[in-house]
Amino acid sequence: MILSDYQKIAVDQLLNSTKKLLLTQGQKMCVFKSPTGSGKTIMMADFLAQLAKDDSVSQKIYIWASTNSLHEQSKEKLQKYLSDTEYTCFLFDDITSQSFEKNQIIFVNWESLTRQDRDGEWSNVAMRDNESDINLKSLVENTKQLGIEVVLIVDESHATFWSTQTQQFVNEVIDPRLIIEVSATPKIEVSLEEHQSGLKSQVTVPFDSVVESGLIKSEIIVNAEIGKYEDIAHSTDEALLAAALEKRVELARLYEKNGINVNPLLLIQLPSESQSLNALDKSVKEKVVKILEDRHGITFENGKLALWLTGPEKENLENITDNQNPVEVLIFKTAISRGWDCPRADILVMLREMQSVTFKVQTVGRILRMPEARHYDEAILNKAYLYTNVSEMNIAEDISSQKYFSVKLVKRISEYKSIDLPSVHLSRADYGDLTYKFREIFVEEANVRFGILPKDNAKTAYKKADVDLELYIEELATPVLADAVISQIDGHQEITGENVSFSVPADEIKYRYAQFAKLMSLPFAPVRSHTKIQEAIYDWFDDMLGFSEKSRLEIQRIVVCAENNQKIFSQIINSSKEEFEKYRKESLKKKKILTKLIWNIPEVLYLNGEYEEIPSLTKGAMLGALGQEKTGIYLKKNRSNPEKSFEVLLSQSEDIEWWYKNGESTKEHLGILYEYAGEDHVFYPDFVFRTKNGKVGIFETKDENDQDGLTKTKAKAEALHKWMQNQDRKDLFGGIAIERNGEWFLNNESIYNWEKCERGDWSDWKKVDF
Repeated sequence: MILSDYQKIAVDQLLNSTKKLLLTQGQKMCVFKSPTGSGKTIMMADFLAQLAKDDSVSQKIYIWASTNSLHEQSKEKLQKYLSDTEYTCFLFDDITSQSFEKNQIIFVNWESLTRQDRDGEWSNVAMRDNESDINLKSLVENTKQLGIEVVLIVDESHATFWSTQTQQFVNEVIDPRLIIEVSATPKIEVSLEEHQSGLKSQVTVPFDSVVESGLIKSEIIVNAEIGKYEDIAHSTDEALLAAALEKRVELARLYEKNGINVNPLLLIQLPSESQSLNALDKSVKEKVVKILEDRHGITFENGKLALWLTGPEKENLENITDNQNPVEVLIFKTAISRGWDCPRADILVMLREMQSVTFKVQTVGRILRMPEARHYDEAILNKAYLYTNVSEMNIAEDISSQKYFSVKLVKRISEYKSIDLPSVHLSRADYGDLTYKFREIFVEEANVRFGILPKDNAKTAYKKADVDLELYIEELATPVLADAVISQIDGHQEITGENVSFSVPADEIKYRYAQFAKLMSLPFAPVRSHTKIQEAIYDWFDDMLGFSEKSRLEIQRIVVCAENNQKIFSQIINSSKEEFEKYRKESLKKKKILTKLIWNIPEVLYLNGEYEEIPSLTKGAMLGALGQEKTGIYLKKNRSNPEKSFEVLLSQSEDIEWWYKNGESTKEHLGILYEYAGEDHVFYPDFVFRTKNGKVGIFETKDENDQDGLTKTKAKAEALHKWMQNQDRKDLFGGIAIERNGEWFLNNESIYNWEKCERGDWSDWKKVDF
């Protein structure tokens, strides 16, 4: 499994949290909150794979409970992800034994299991007594009697988990040692008191991290340019369909233009909230099907239209999730909106009967995923498009929804003339841990240390290693990871301790071996890196000394039960880490993707709930658009005080033609390359503006009391100066700008020296003059 950076961090946190919870007795709970499209299943799979390798974790079986038919989808995914591990995956109906076995994962349907009859008895066949005594309650009881603990994993826990009936079922039938709730929107948040008491823990995946990884789309555009259709459509629904279908054609053309084999899918959701088809749904469905056929040539017969309703009403669904499937439009009900993955779905039309809806990210989860799990150079392909007929739209107050829904359209002013500035965008990945490459390097370093040659057989290699290592079991009886006391007396550090000689139990050896590996993994992330060190040592013993048929415990004993051995392996690991770091840096250089662009202010932007209109400001290069009319300037609510002050200066200056507040991180904004700490970075200057005499200003504003002149600000300032010098243009000017005593000053020197300012020398700063 190849995980993104945020996924690896989340798995590490899950491992730490659950192992800490399991240190104490009683039922415990871990809430895993991860956004729609973040890859919750693959993270859980990697978590389980890592957990199985940990000798400190006792034997367990896992009951994976999902809603609807999601448990079947989850089984297919987990079975693929965990194919090379000790785990086996079963649907409950496939179980034939009297108890579950260690490392089994049993997938069940939540609603089905928790169904009760009129007498309050569990009515599902899996809960009834039978001749073979194979029902869930007896299986759980028999498994616990074997000393195997039960872990309950609740997928999409927000849906049904907290009902009284379900909680009764969990406590009466399963009574798990650990409950892991997995959801984008869990019903509970773990309090600090619960976390500190060791009863519960919570792991949260940041929404921004998922977007930055490229797994999901960068934003959701709502009713994009719907005003164009108000005069040509007979109804709101027709206008929405026309706009959405034209957007689908546009996206298909851009996919083809960029050589991307994706046929974008448009989803049309019928209006009612009920699971079954009511009269309104039927009426809307018939109208939509007729419009699609009469005006756009999209029909069931030609394979471009699909249908997914409750019961037998289904058409053209085979392989519909494939990126090149010919279906262009899918009409559906709410039943598929949870747990259905179709990454080529880019557009959603929601024909709602309610006039006021509060939108959350999860509301439109089916159009969030990227078709190829990466962002494209063409920014429009990285967005999701929502069209809806509600008259009052509210965006949920959570941070993710406020940032993700872009409901305000702003357009570039018609007076704008191209400025064609060179820009860059840099993307890369660095996970901060040891990879499998370390294992290869370790074997090479160990061979060098002991003089082992490629031609040497295992017997020869063993003899060479035995010169320095204590390899015979009878030599190993003294643990070296004993406690020591470090005291400091008058600056002289003294270390005292006691060596104790006795036979070391197997459990103690396993623990000390794991602790040794974790300690040696620093400064790399220990939770994920320590296993690479353990496996690297195993590899060397197996491949070079012929230990492949011997117990892992024997290798562990050799490493940690002799002080000399531990010192030698510490040296080899340290030299291997040094070589790995060289490899990592070179590898990162290759992974960096530097895209060079010619930049102009975007023609159109869609802004989210983090923006506000500032009526007092003027001369903006981009203005809000309401129909054909321009409204005010929209800026981020949380912008800095220097930015707010500079906006006023630009608006009030008679010399300014227009100004633009630059954004961050994406290719739509002006980016300038700079080097810091030996690595390439990109920064996005705060302001781009044009004066009436034709000059183009590029200013980065700073607070006078918030300077880091010897670090990043210096690197940015000097990179900006060099960038302007390299353009061979006389119309560019700019640099670092600060406000002092109510006046603005600019530094555009080739060498940025803030230390002079700290000494009272402001000769490098000139009063801003447009």
